[in-house]
Amino acid sequence: MYWLLIFILATYSSQNITPINKDMDIIEVITYPTIPVILEFDPKVGDREYDVYDIELPEGWVSNSPARFQNPIRIIITPPDTSAGLYIIPIRFIDEYEINPLPPKTVLVYVDVSRDLFRIRTEREITGNYKQPVRFRVEIESKAPSTYIIEARSYNNRFLKEVYVKDRYGQLIEFIYPFEGDFKIDLEVRPKYSSTMKYKTEIIARIREDIFMDFQAYKYGALLYFQQNSVIASILNILYQLFNR
Repeated sequence: MYWLLIFILATYSSQNITPINKDMDIIEVITYPTIPVILEFDPKVGDREYDVYDIELPEGWVSNSPARFQNPIRIIITPPDTSAGLYIIPIRFIDEYEINPLPPKTVLVYVDVSRDLFRIRTEREITGNYKQPVRFRVEIESKAPSTYIIEARSYNNRFLKEVYVKDRYGQLIEFIYPFEGDFKIDLEVRPKYSSTMKYKTEIIARIREDIFMDFQAYKYGALLYFQQNSVIASILNILYQLFNR
């Protein structure tokens, strides 16, 4: 009987595998496209042990090259970007000892590949003053540790960043617009190693000329410009420069 250690990225669990019959065991694993599954087997059976293994992978899947005489036997299998649903992967263990070897042992790995890897939360609409910082936040919740690409584009603005998310992550993004108007922000979040799992949305930035927004913007630093025909804005800017030398 095997003791199996299952590693899915940073997640660890162990369980006793009960064979369906004397020749076969079943393992059930949940993972996500491009997220590797790491399996470790104890090769010992009594005072003997299995030496090598053969694995039959579905099309597009990859695994590490079989190594001989490992203890434990470590197998890494990775589903492709387009995978989804349930896959059955046979692993056959072999004892190469010539005298009275252990009978071959087959383990069936049932891998359920879910495409529900991550969730995104962000604003649908933001407001701000032109030529001053306007900000919005992107929250990522990931069901497995993974690297993500955050990209946002708008008029004269672009944000691009690679982040590692273990479970939750928040990113603050700041844009500046040169004049008043309603601007569309195209936001895309995707796992680094996947081209098929993407989150896309549009955020509307409503940009106006508002002296009160200017005053609030002082917490980010001096105003970036003097509003035309605005004596109050000019005075505020001069006072800021005087008291922050």
